[in-house]
This record gives sequence, structure tokens and C-alpha cells, in this order.
Amino acid sequence: MKKLLALVLALVMTLSLCTISNAAFTDAKDVDASYEEAVAVLNGMGVFKGYEDGSFKPEGSITRAEVAAIVYRLYTGDVKDKQAGLYAGYGKFDDMAGAAWAAGYVGFCANAGFVKGYGNGKFGPSDPVTGYQALAMILRAVGYGKNGEFEGADWELHVAQIAQQLKVLKNVKGVSLKAAASRELVAELLFQVAAYVDTVEYTPAFGYVANTVVTAKAETLGEKNFNLTKSADGADNWGRPQYKWFSDDNGNKTVDAKETKYATIQAKPVATYTTAVTECQVAADYGFEGTKTLTTYVNGAVNKVNTVMQATDTVGKIGAQGRLTEVYGDRIVMIDTYLAQVTKVTPARYDAAGHEITPASTTLLVYDGTTETGATVAGNQYTIAGNDFAKGDYILLNAVTNAWNSKTLNEGAADKYYETKGVAPSFVGAQTTIWNASNQHIIGGTTYDDAYNYILDAAYRTVGTNFTWFQDLYGNVIGSAAIVNPYSYAILKDLYWNTGRPGYATATLRYVDGTEKTDVVVSSIQGVDNNNTNSFANNASGVTWGTFTPMATDGNASTVRFNDPYAYVSDEGRFNGMYEGYALYAVETNANGSVKLIGTNWLHANDAKVVTGGTEITKSTTGIGDRVYVDNATIFVVRSGNALVGYTYTNYVGKDNVPTFVDDTSASARKSDGVFYVDVNDDRVADYVYIQDGIVDSASTALVTARGEQWAPYVLNGVNVYGLRYAQVNGVDVAEGTVLSDTSSDITTMASNVNQLYKVVYLANGKIDTIAAVTTSGVEIGPNTAYKMMGQIYTVGQGTLVTDSSNVGGVTSWNVSNVPVYGDYTDLKDVVDFSKTYTYIVVDTSTKAVAKAVYVYNIPDTANGSGTSPVVNFDVTGATLAKTGANTVKVALAGTGNIPATYGLEIELYHVDAVNGNAVADTQTYTYSSEGGVVGSYLNLTFPSAGNYYAVVTVTNASGVVVDTVTSATVYLA
Repeated sequence: MKKLLALVLALVMTLSLCTISNAAFTDAKDVDASYEEAVAVLNGMGVFKGYEDGSFKPEGSITRAEVAAIVYRLYTGDVKDKQAGLYAGYGKFDDMAGAAWAAGYVGFCANAGFVKGYGNGKFGPSDPVTGYQALAMILRAVGYGKNGEFEGADWELHVAQIAQQLKVLKNVKGVSLKAAASRELVAELLFQVAAYVDTVEYTPAFGYVANTVVTAKAETLGEKNFNLTKSADGADNWGRPQYKWFSDDNGNKTVDAKETKYATIQAKPVATYTTAVTECQVAADYGFEGTKTLTTYVNGAVNKVNTVMQATDTVGKIGAQGRLTEVYGDRIVMIDTYLAQVTKVTPARYDAAGHEITPASTTLLVYDGTTETGATVAGNQYTIAGNDFAKGDYILLNAVTNAWNSKTLNEGAADKYYETKGVAPSFVGAQTTIWNASNQHIIGGTTYDDAYNYILDAAYRTVGTNFTWFQDLYGNVIGSAAIVNPYSYAILKDLYWNTGRPGYATATLRYVDGTEKTDVVVSSIQGVDNNNTNSFANNASGVTWGTFTPMATDGNASTVRFNDPYAYVSDEGRFNGMYEGYALYAVETNANGSVKLIGTNWLHANDAKVVTGGTEITKSTTGIGDRVYVDNATIFVVRSGNALVGYTYTNYVGKDNVPTFVDDTSASARKSDGVFYVDVNDDRVADYVYIQDGIVDSASTALVTARGEQWAPYVLNGVNVYGLRYAQVNGVDVAEGTVLSDTSSDITTMASNVNQLYKVVYLANGKIDTIAAVTTSGVEIGPNTAYKMMGQIYTVGQGTLVTDSSNVGGVTSWNVSNVPVYGDYTDLKDVVDFSKTYTYIVVDTSTKAVAKAVYVYNIPDTANGSGTSPVVNFDVTGATLAKTGANTVKVALAGTGNIPATYGLEIELYHVDAVNGNAVADTQTYTYSSEGGVVGSYLNLTFPSAGNYYAVVTVTNASGVVVDTVTSATVYLA
């Protein structure tokens, strides 16, 4: 069945070219229309391929040796060339030295009489083959030429006569067969013979008759080797007439699911229109008189009706502006185009084993409703497969009528079929005139026709204002929208008044894309925080104050100002703290190059929290306007640090990548602390989020040792802030200003007791909650046990150190080696969890006596069986599946320790597709609030049907963070 495939594969192999399997050719438009079917079918069969660059090169030439290779495989069925080498010595030609690769093919064909050569022992293997030569070789392979008619002076005439009788040349027009044949011509000759010419045998008595010696019926080479069959007339999802070439393996003349589809051939329309046309015009293009009844399909076969066309009707019309209308022999097909906006892009989701759980998808707002005036239009949400577009894109879309009615789009279902036509072409412009006639717009002085489905109409009757105008594939306008982003967005990092006549303010702007601009002239600021009343009107000696232009006074409650009636800016940065990093602004550029800063939305919440993977940021669980939705396209900008040590700004892209943050709500922070956001395209999902004072919501306990005095209270926005000048946190020296509090007693206590170890408990926002001195706890240090001291891991040698809380200085019997075992503190992230409770021992490194200098962490050492276990010490090492009933299965967990009751346990049972290994639709998920012991924990689950299954077990801590994941082996359950 694959004989023909191998024959022409050899042809391209002889050219030392790589083939591209079943790919659309990049130069398909260059294939002659008469040969398109031949090229498509042979490409689908794997017979005639293109080049490595994706082209077919239809007008390229083919050599005589290459066609001999085709004929050899076509006749012998030696698809893999296993026998070709046997015939290399049979050659009758003495000019094959430069084409050794073809010796076997040419040798066989010469001995079989399929090729004759030039005489005098010459074949010319590298010569371009002429049309007659290629045709003679192919016809001889099916049995013709046995009567000697392809020899002598008139051989070309006889080849042409037989080819005409067999209708092999029915599509060959205006081509000289005497000339070198093109690739597309050889494809056409080969296809016509393979598909339509039965093999024959010759006898003097009867001439050429069907060859039925081997089979009971006449067969073409395509039928014999590929079961090549042409299907009955059909239609595509739009109603266009078509037929298929396929491998009819079971002989029922029907295209079955498992049979190979070589090509789908679309009928060519008699006429095509993209505007409304009269019936008389259609009659003229079609060529009929009187009346003609055509079945009309509008957006799919489910909507077909009969249309009676009148050749003399100059009034009645079919089609519409921007509606693709195709007229065929018995039908009219109409396809509408709609505008749609991408509102959400969801990436594929995978389990720990790399199996796809949820495929990628894209959510569209399709403008398929009734046109409304202004920006509000009727539309419906649809979800399609894949991530071919970006959030915010406007695309063009076709869908069958039933898909619109069912509100479902599915590329693989005929009744829900859709096609995306790419991103809609667009331009920016303003209406210069409101056109009195309907269905047209004048934009920038140019008149545009409206598409049939012009529904998104934000421009309406607005003149002189720029809008984004979208076009269909035919140049009609199909919608208008407000310009998505007339601004850029930035955070004000600093602001200074430049004295002069007049003075002006300059700023450093940190844009949401991470870039910065300095010395930007700011003409005005429209604020967002009407709670901020710090006017800086303290008349400080030597300070120059400038004033912005007055803020907008439109009376709108949402328009607020820093101060009434003016906002003040100093030439000394220390007085401009209220501006620095204050909010996320829209940056609008004025004609003179200065900018206006316009405050964006503020989540009015001092307890706003951003959670990794969360779909929203909330102030609380109740209240309208107290939540902001985010997704994996959202860009987060987080400011951290303080005015003393400086601020840093960090970008995160996507809800799954941003760490869990809380906004600093300490008394030292501004009353305006919170989350600022921008929803550029008004899809209710924030495009940009700015967290003004982000604190990572992490460990709430640290060990702090004061190393020096406190510094004088620092005034931050009118609030005294206290801090340690030198300190050590968890055994590491930290920068000045790291340990801060708005309560003086906390800092004073630690600074007054230099080298005393304190356990400091922080609130989630980083503010100090409580401090407590750490004393020794009566713990014995065993020999050869690992401990942390001064930020490094050391081993304790022979001897013991016994501590007594009542007499901390009375122990001397111990020793410590000087060589770190595990390295410095940064290497301990995976060894020591500072959020857990350990035993501390205060040690003076200079005297090696217990004192108030530094501390030791007692670290669990499971290898030596010594050390103190942390509060949580378990390890899930494996999971197995076993059937327990007709449709039940157990998951047995292996490991050590116990899972705490506050921890979550989720088991996902996956049904695996046996073909591609992906999880299929009936995947089951089971969630448990807690489990007792790990070893011996059996869970009876239900599996829906027979097949291969595996389980993924995920353990999360009390905060929802994954701490253990294991995947079982795949088990067949029946």
C-alpha cells in the first residue's frame, strides 16, 4: 500500500533534501490551479513532498534518474528500497558513474523495458526529464508501450495519443511536453495515472485489456498500493461542497475514523462577493437565464434555506457588506465575521509528574449582540482552546450558527465550529463628520463602509476625539473602542521644587515596566487619598515652597486633592515625603512635554493582602469595591524598605509568581497605605497593581541581638520611628534600620542590653509585636551533634555542656571545633526553619562559657539520632495504588512522622490516556482537612471506569503552602 510513497520519497532523497511531512507549502499559492489537487493528494499520501524550507517549488525540474526511481517503486512495491541495490549491476548504460545512487533503479527499469535511453549506451541520468519521457515511463509501469508504440520516430505522438485517450492530460493546458517537465507537471501526470488509470496487459489478439490476473477487478496503482478512494460529495462546516481522498481500507466507500485522509478538496466557487449584490449580477457571473434555485447556507448547514434567483431581478440582493458570499453550482454559502476581545488567557496546568491537568484556554467577549450607542455593547463570553492571542487583543472570528445559539465554541465539533481569523487590523482616528447615511463612518476625512456586524460602537456620534477603529479582512470598519491606553503608568519616586520665575516641579518616575525617567517636569497631580492632610506648611527656615496648579474642582467625590486649595512642594526632598512612592499614577503628557499625574484606583484597605496564586486582592470578605481581581497577566510592583535604608521596587508578572504580601499598616506608615491598581481594558481584572509598602508574609519570629546603641527617633510622616543602629538577626549582621519599631520601649530594651539574645515576634505586616529575652533552658549538648552558632554550623566535640537557668555562668566543660560543617547562614535555608521552635543556648565565644553573647540553635540530626526534633517533623516518601472493590481503590502512603491535624491532604486520582499518556476528563480529586499518621494511612477512593490510573498526593501546611508531593506508579484498574 505504501509503494507509491516510497517511490517519490526516493526522488527527493536523491536530491539530498529533507522532507516536511504533511505540511502546507509556503509557496502553495504558486502551484498552478489546475494541479492543486494533484499536489495536495500526493502530499497527503506522503508521495510527493516539499523542501526543508517548507516550499514545494512547483516549477522546479526533475531528472531522468529521479523519475526512474519513482517508476521502480511504483512497479515493484519496494517501498523501503530493500531490493534496489540488487539491480545495480544490471545496468545497460555506461554513463551512470556520476549517479551511483540511481544505478539500481535505472538497472531495473532498463531491464523491465520502462526506460530506453538515448542509444549508444547512454541514459543521461542527470538530464532534466521532458514531459513525454516522464509520461512514457509512468504509462509503461501500468502496462502500456508493450506494442512498441513508444519507440521510433513517432513515439512522442503515440504517448500523447494514449495519454489523451486515458484523460491523463485533461488538466494540462498550454504546456509543451517536449520541454523539461516541472515538478507540478510530474505530480499531475503521476496523480492522474495513480488515481484513474487501471493497470493493463497486452495481447496481439485483444490489444490492451484490464489486468485481472492478480485481482478479480481492475485496479489503479493508487487503489492497489494505497486503497486510494474518492468520497461521495459532501460539505464542510460552512456548507461548501467538497470531497475527500482517503484510504478505503474496508472497501465500504465511507471515510471511517481510523482510515487515513489524504486530502480534502474544496470545490471552487463560481463567484465570490464580500458586498451585497443584485440577483441579476449573480446570474451574469453564473451564466444562467430565467430562474435558478440554489440552497443557501448562512453560517453553517444547520441554517440552510432555498433561494430562487431571478436573472432579471435588478432590485433583490444577496450577501451583505463584509459577509463572505460564495456561489457554487447548486448552492450559496454565506459566512459572517464578528469582532471579539480577548479578556482572559489561561495557561495549561500540569501535575507534579508533568501530566496536563487542564489545557490552555482563551476567554473571548464576542460582540454578537445588538448594537448599542456609546461604549456599552451587547456581547457574550465564550471560551476557546489554546493561547494563540494575548489578553486585550481584538480578533476576528467566524462561527457556525448553532455555536452562537448554544453559546459554545468548539473547533472539533461540527455544530459548534469556529475559526479565528487573527488579530483585527486597526487604526487610530477621529470622526470628522457624522455621516447621515447609515452604515458608513467618515474618519480623518476618509469614508469607510461599516461591516455587516458593526456592533462595538464606542465612537457613536463623537466628533474630534480619537478612537481605535477595527477593520475586517475586507477593509470595512467592524467596531470602534476607546483608546485602550492613552497613558503610561508610573510611581512617583521623588519630587523637588526647582526655584525660579516661575518655579516648577521635577520628578523621578518609576514606570510599571521597570524603567525610570529622571527630571520629568510635573505640571499637576490629581491625588487619590483625601485622608492625607499633611500640608507641609511648617514654614521651615530656608525652605522654598512651590505650588502646583490647583487640583480639579469638579465636585466629584472621587476627585480628591492633597490640600485645599493648593499642593505644596519643597526644594528639600525631606519635606516631600508625602509624594514619594505614594501611589500609582497615570502619566499624561502635555503639549509642552511636561506631565500630569492622575491618581489611579485605590483599594481602600489598610489590611489588603496579596496571596500567591490568589485570583483577587481583598480588604475583607464583604463590601462592594473591597476586592481587586488579578490573573497571570497582571503586573505587580511591590515597594519594600523604609525611608532610612531606602526603598526598592520589584516587578512580578502573574498571580502565580508574586509572593504573598501584606501592606505595612504600622503607625509609622501613611494613613494612605494600601494597594493601587489599574484596569486598562475595563475587563474587571487589574492590569497593573502597586503594593505601596509590601511586607513578605513569612516567618513571624526571629532571634535578635543588639550590637550597639539605638539611633535617635526618626520622624517619618509625623510619626516617631525607633531602631537599632547595629543588630544581628538570626545570627546574621544586618544593616542599620533593619530592626524598626514605632514603640520606643521595644528598641530601648534591646539597645540597653547589648549582646542579649531576644526572641522577637512580628505581626504579619512586619511590625514588632512582642520581645522576650532568651535564657538557657537546661539542654545537654551531646557529642558529634550539629549546632548553629553565630550564623554558622559547628560540631561539638567530646565532652558536655550542661546549662542551668539559675546559674548561667558556671559551666566550663565543653569544646567546639573551629571548622564550619555546613557553611554560613545562607546555606541553611533548607536545614533550619526559623519559623519553628528550637532550643536556644547562649554562649560567650571568647570564654567558651555560657553568657549573654551569642546563641546556638539545636538542629535535629536524624543521622546521629540526636538533637531536638522540630514541632513538625514528617516526610511522605511514597504512595501506592491498589484495588479494594468493584470501583474503589486505596492509596497507601509511606513515610515517617505524623501529618499535623492543621495540615491539608489532597489526593488527585488521574485516568491516563493509553495513547499519549495524558490525563483524561474523568480525573477525580479528593480533599481531606487532615490525616493522622502517614504510615498505614489508607484512603478508599472511587474510580469511574476501567483504565490506567495514578495518584498525586499533595500535603500543604496550615498556610496552604505545599510541603510534600508524591506521585504513585501507574496501575491498571478494571
